[in-house]
Amino acid sequence: MRSEILTLRDGEGVIADSWRSIRNCPQSVSASDCLCLNSTVFWDISQSCKGPQGKEIASFDLYKEEFKVHSYPVCDSTKYSMIGVTGFQGTLCVVGLLQKHQPWMYG
Repeated sequence: MRSEILTLRDGEGVIADSWRSIRNCPQSVSASDCLCLNSTVFWDISQSCKGPQGKEIASFDLYKEEFKVHSYPVCDSTKYSMIGVTGFQGTLCVVGLLQKHQPWMYG
């Protein structure tokens, strides 16, 4: 997969408002559902929502212009119907939705 980054200002031989290619972009990264924390953009690049086994998070450091892929932390995935990533107080968090829930009806 080819990825490009838009340079917004001049510097070190780079022309402002110009596109250039970057390397090592994970295939599953999409333009939607990303989260930016501390100058790093994060995506959940997993295809399944059935627990953390095999799930991965991609990150792109805006200063270093580097991609990395991180594994989810180990946990008892049988408790959760869905696991995802979010931000909390400037840190990246993995959250799980419990399988057991009680629907409420108002009316």
